[in-house]
Amino acid sequence: MSREERERFLAGVHLGLLSVAEPWERVPVVAPAWFGYEPGGLLRFSTERDERALEAVRRAGRATLTVQEELAPHRCVSVEGPAVVYEPVDPDEFARWVVRCLGEEPGERYLRRVEDDLEYLTTVSVRPECWRSRDLSAAAR
Repeated sequence: MSREERERFLAGVHLGLLSVAEPWERVPVVAPAWFGYEPGGLLRFSTERDERALEAVRRAGRATLTVQEELAPHRCVSVEGPAVVYEPVDPDEFARWVVRCLGEEPGERYLRRVEDDLEYLTTVSVRPECWRSRDLSAAAR
């Protein structure tokens, strides 16, 4: 994918999968994550403060977030880089991510269910260094 294609893709309706290598484990820690990305900026995602994946990111100082389409023909974008900021979740930013991914009505229902738990979330900002993308829809045309 071109830069513009992957940025358009990341703005779409997708949930990210955070993965972090643990040096003593045979497989990386993988966890779903709400995310946001502004072209040319930092990739931001939120996860629970006590989540094993967040602790792994803190130890490694880096993270990979993979975003994919569930249905064929598949497309995916993977972004990897250093984790540069850890901060409490911004409720408005988090709400934008949830509504983008779930749609207006289901997103609002979800946010009502979790509104008292937002204090347990941390947002991590990653400076993208390595991009990988695959677009199998081009091969299907």
